[in-house]
Amino acid sequence: MSSRRHRVARVAAATRPRRDGQLDMDVARRERLEKSLALFDVIRDGLVRLGIDPERTSVPQRARELGAQLAELPPIPEDYVPPPETPDERGRGGPSSIVRLYTRFRDPATPPPDFETAPPAELLAYVVARAPKKASRNAKDDPPAPACDVARDPSV
Repeated sequence: MSSRRHRVARVAAATRPRRDGQLDMDVARRERLEKSLALFDVIRDGLVRLGIDPERTSVPQRARELGAQLAELPPIPEDYVPPPETPDERGRGGPSSIVRLYTRFRDPATPPPDFETAPPAELLAYVVARAPKKASRNAKDDPPAPACDVARDPSV
């Protein structure tokens, strides 16, 4: 019985496509750079909404650097199959530091960061903490909707 399992395992290993480790690393790096650039767009838009010139921050320069790094990476082949997903075991704790910064910036008495030297994580926390409040998703806190007769109102 064990020889049968051994043969099945060998056949499965032989038919499994070989991984190109460098290509996997390039694809993972490309994805990280694209996510960072998208995050920088969020930060830039938030700064503009708050009336802060993004050019005073490190975000535009950092975005240009990441864009140049992204341009240097080879394109992803059409037939590329990503490796099976594995849980991220690094546990760097990045989000918790952003949450701490966000909580600090929620206090109106907290001064804004130094925009010229603040890292992107601090700028993100500031932008999110100081963003204008949206309407509550809790129906009991929302004002009542205006009365509207759907049968008579053609705009609905």
